[in-house]
Amino acid sequence: MRRYPAFAGALLLPLFTCSCGNGAPRDAAVYPVSGQVVVDGKPAQGVVVRFHLLNQYRDPDVPPPSARTDSSGRFQLKTEAGEPGAPAGQYVATFLWPAAVGGRDRLANAFAEPEESGFVALVEDKAVELPPFVLRMNRKR
Repeated sequence: MRRYPAFAGALLLPLFTCSCGNGAPRDAAVYPVSGQVVVDGKPAQGVVVRFHLLNQYRDPDVPPPSARTDSSGRFQLKTEAGEPGAPAGQYVATFLWPAAVGGRDRLANAFAEPEESGFVALVEDKAVELPPFVLRMNRKR
């Protein structure tokens, strides 16, 4: 009878060591995701948009899909491998708007961290056109 708990532990070990949680693995199917970023009522060019899988912000195995906005503030997410889209899931969106290459964030880092961004988006298993993300320059932290 003493071997039973050890045997049960051996059966449960794969559950704790596999990466079969809610995270989107690097090879997950991706779906087109597009949207727009508006700052103080105007389309914002050059904003870096990142989608962090909810509750897995810091997991290196779940790299955030990202994009940079064009002159009309529009973006289309791409995976780390450059594939257009993002895996299905619920995300927190973050935004950085560099003043120049390597310059300070025009948004004063108010939307740079997933824990503080306040923007959540759902990517379904189909093409998604998100409503505009409306940001304000003078947001209080």
